[in-house]
Amino acid sequence: MAICDSNTLFTYVFLGYPGSAHDSRVFENSIMCKNIERHGPNFYFLDTQKYHLIGDSALRTWLITPYRGDNVTRKQKFHNYCLSSDRVKIEHCFGAYKGRWRRVQYINTYNICKAVEIATAACVLHNFCILHKDTWSNDFFGIHLDRNINQAEEDRGIIEAKRKRNRISDTLFLCRYNIE
Repeated sequence: MAICDSNTLFTYVFLGYPGSAHDSRVFENSIMCKNIERHGPNFYFLDTQKYHLIGDSALRTWLITPYRGDNVTRKQKFHNYCLSSDRVKIEHCFGAYKGRWRRVQYINTYNICKAVEIATAACVLHNFCILHKDTWSNDFFGIHLDRNINQAEEDRGIIEAKRKRNRISDTLFLCRYNIE
């Protein structure tokens, strides 16, 4: 589990939990969640009315989630759209992390502690590279990982297609109902 800011910098990572666990369970067992519940949201957020985390489940006053269910209003759907537009930052963060540090996807060790150390080090290096404006290209070493590159391009294409669909939907919605 990880939290990032709008610049795709990791601000918190919680590694080593079993992969089959639900996102909510992992988050609820993280030190961050426990600290917020123990000390209150001001422990991490200066202004709890203005700042919060964006997540996909486990709604709290400091963790905003999308509306769920069949009876979602237009206003709630728009909220969900805006929320997903912000939430995509963590997807970009993980995409950049996995693209730059491909080895993290295939850590070859049976020692969980060593795997956590390797993944954590890659998170720190990811932040270091972002902060120092280091750009990455698969052509840097003359390496062509066509399957992975094609998958990453396809993933980006899907994300862009969803964005475009959402923009069109919003424009149509606003025009249809004369909302400015």
